[in-house]
Amino acid sequence: MMQRMIVLFVLTILISGCTTTSHRNDSLDTQIQDFQTEIAALKNELQQKNEQISSLENQIQNLPAQEITDSEETSAEKSSAAVSLSPKKIQTALKNAGFYNGKVDGKIGRQTKKAIKNFQREKGLTADGVAGKATCQKLKKYLD
Repeated sequence: MMQRMIVLFVLTILISGCTTTSHRNDSLDTQIQDFQTEIAALKNELQQKNEQISSLENQIQNLPAQEITDSEETSAEKSSAAVSLSPKKIQTALKNAGFYNGKVDGKIGRQTKKAIKNFQREKGLTADGVAGKATCQKLKKYLD
């Protein structure tokens, strides 16, 4: 009878241990599922943000070319109407003047800014790479 009680005691311990292990596995499975659900939600959110970024980039690329001006002006220009040119006209004038060899695409990039600076140096203007009023006034002569 004592042996039976010992066997019964050992079986009880083994069964309760298995139940605890099973409960732990269920808990881990639940946590893993929760994490997977959260990861899926974050992936979805990231995809939506990437789509928003792409949409905004497309909108920026499709904006009309803005005229470029700055505070660069002489006393003679103060009395005249404001002078500004579109980026395409700036590139065209720089090309006609022999300072720009790139594509006339309406984008003031590194090559266009370099051409503006070189033009400004040669014309005695502040070489800042910005086509302000004085620079545009001098560039305008190359559009005719």
